[in-house]
Amino acid sequence: MGRRGRELLALRRRLRLGGGTEKIQRQRERGKLTARDRLHLLLDPDATWAEVGLLVAHDLYDGAAPGAGVVTGVGVV
Repeated sequence: MGRRGRELLALRRRLRLGGGTEKIQRQRERGKLTARDRLHLLLDPDATWAEVGLLVAHDLYDGAAPGAGVVTGVGVV
């Protein structure tokens, strides 16, 4: 894989963390699930999840709203 491919994979990993690992941990300490946690529980465990629009708002809000605060995709319930 080339440099651009590696950069894209790293960016996608970072965007999936939303506000970052500290905010995810704080959410879980409060007994709350992240949007991706809730999707994981909702969708069939062996089915494919195809996320759509992960990069839609990248760099649009100066990094303040990764993914525009929305998780969209297609999966089997």
